[in-house]
Amino acid sequence: MKSFSQVYRIGHDLPLATKVNDKGPVLFLIDTGAFSNLIALDLARTVGKVGVTDTARIKGLSGEVKKVYRAQDVILQFSGYRQRMNDMLSLDMSNMSNDAETEISGMYGFEMLQMLKIKIDYRDGLVAFKFDSKRFHSPSLL
Repeated sequence: MKSFSQVYRIGHDLPLATKVNDKGPVLFLIDTGAFSNLIALDLARTVGKVGVTDTARIKGLSGEVKKVYRAQDVILQFSGYRQRMNDMLSLDMSNMSNDAETEISGMYGFEMLQMLKIKIDYRDGLVAFKFDSKRFHSPSLL
């Protein structure tokens, strides 16, 4: 089980410890229903450059997000992987954090998860990711 990392469970959410630009750890949700990766606006402003974008729209069950931002040059470290994101969508995630009663700093969506085979051990709260180098450009291993 050396390749597994601790994952937490908050209701139906699975938060995973993540470092962002070598800061943290913070919690990112594994979200199979999200198309792209997201970073909380307050964290994005702390670790790098952020700008408003009019080209991206985010809509979900709770409605449409009014202000969407782009964070530049974000490096995500989780479960033995290190992945550079040239830009990443960013928004205020304080409502999500309030609902979870813990700070949620981002989400891993399809953009990242499609590159990985994922094994989840719900009983012991563990998750393992395996990258298939034949299918995608490689995130670097730590």
